[in-house]
Amino acid sequence: FRSKNSFLSISANPSIVKILHGAVQDVKWIQRDFSLYIVNMFDTHIAAKILGFPRGCLSLAFLLQNYCNVKTDKKYQLADWRIRPLTSEMLQYARSDTRHLIKIYHLMKNALIEKGNENNNLLRSTLDQSRELCKKRYEKPQIRPDDYLSNLRKTNICFNSRQLHAYKDLFDWRNKVARDEDE
Repeated sequence: FRSKNSFLSISANPSIVKILHGAVQDVKWIQRDFSLYIVNMFDTHIAAKILGFPRGCLSLAFLLQNYCNVKTDKKYQLADWRIRPLTSEMLQYARSDTRHLIKIYHLMKNALIEKGNENNNLLRSTLDQSRELCKKRYEKPQIRPDDYLSNLRKTNICFNSRQLHAYKDLFDWRNKVARDEDE
């Protein structure tokens, strides 16, 4: 997309279906980073769950293999996608991960209609859940003065009062730097 306006005209257009997979975080990131909201989305992960796929068969890699006979390398799945310019390998990964989504959408939509009742209950359920996902709003996390304690509890480490004070100072410093650098 060349500009925010071109993406806005697509993301907010209810006559264009946006096909995503496992969009829980994507919806929030798009809101956070671009102040854009998605209208009329079909989430293939939700569809896979509604179609009764086993837990291990809900990934996009599985859907690509199952519906398109395409094996993907997920090596860049957890890469830092904030870097610019993106590497050619990252661009290739993104292309291969999204190239077949329209085909998967049509096949899954047909399966939902076929397995559903005369009211297209499974398709409606997928669309309803996808719509609810799009209604979620990103809210910037607020730091409370005692958040360092909740963070510390996750570690099961017991500090004496001096160590606890140092930990709090370190936690506060790290939080300030992260917010200053928008990380």
